[in-house]
Amino acid sequence: MVRAVGWRRWVLLRLLAVLVGCLPLLLAELGCRLLGFSGAAADSDPFVGFVGSRPLFQLSSDGQRYQVSSSRLQFFQPADFPAVKPANTSRIFVLGGSTVQGHPFSTQTAFPRLLELTLQRLDPARRWEVINCGGVSYASYRLLPVLQECLRYQPDIVIFCEGQNEFLEDVTYGTRRQLAESA
Repeated sequence: MVRAVGWRRWVLLRLLAVLVGCLPLLLAELGCRLLGFSGAAADSDPFVGFVGSRPLFQLSSDGQRYQVSSSRLQFFQPADFPAVKPANTSRIFVLGGSTVQGHPFSTQTAFPRLLELTLQRLDPARRWEVINCGGVSYASYRLLPVLQECLRYQPDIVIFCEGQNEFLEDVTYGTRRQLAESA
């Protein structure tokens, strides 16, 4: 009986410790909501890059292929694929940051290209399209519009490889950063 009471007390103390640890965050969240503070919508935040969001791909002048828009070549490498998906074709989009792109090297040495070559070797009877949608310094929240666009192009598979850019992108506004640095 004493052992059961000791065990319950141990669990209760651990739960209380977790609650006490989370309490400041919960109070801060509640305070922000009561005072009307809220973050900007991600699709309208100019510091995130979604204002006037442009498609990654555009139709070529002959309308036969989609290609990376020239306005997006600052962050993405040239890539293209047929506008009409051919029969017996598997289309794979690979989304991510510079790791997907192959930066600072070339897209020819990036893993999406190696995946395409491997699939072609393993199943030469099938046509494989692996489209590299890796954007330099693109974090996951910036890839959402790219994903939504790619889903319109009849993908069989979408591979998402991201993580490290969450820490690299600078989405804090200048005045807030200056305040933090001067503290």
